Amino acid sequence: LPRGDVQVAYSEVNPKWRMPGRHYKWRLGEVEFFVADTNRSMFSVDEDVRADFEKWLPASTAKWKIAFAHHPYLSNGEHGNAGSYDGLPFVPVANGASVKSFLDERVCGQADFLFTGHDHSIQWLETTCEGTELIVSGGGAKTTRLLGTQPAHYQSKNLGFVYVVIRGN
Repeated sequence: LPRGDVQVAYSEVNPKWRMPGRHYKWRLGEVEFFVADTNRSMFSVDEDVRADFEKWLPASTAKWKIAFAHHPYLSNGEHGNAGSYDGLPFVPVANGASVKSFLDERVCGQADFLFTGHDHSIQWLETTCEGTELIVSGGGAKTTRLLGTQPAHYQSKNLGFVYVVIRGN
């Protein structure tokens, strides 16, 4: 099984692990969460994700809409921005152009926040994607450098995580 499918299957044997599909949504009060498998987007095999996100986000009546994905739309980290990941704008799969198009078409301007990882740093960028706030929280095994120059509300190359509390507006 591909790694993503193994993680979904693990949900069946461990009640503490919740990953019901390669992409999914759930609602908790006034917040609805939308999870996308951007590894599938990297290889342009994300028709099902695109179709569901095309319906899910516009139909949501939640006060807060929060999207999650692995690959960032923008990042000051070593991988950089979707469409030119790792400085490879000319390599169709590796550059993340299909991730960028998925996020442009299905998430930007529709979700309040987009939380991603991929780069091992913490960033809250000042630039948004059509009003969707961009948070990178890749607290993986080791830190990586912050090479980009995009303005940020906050960024750190130290290990850590993002903690969010939602209260009212």
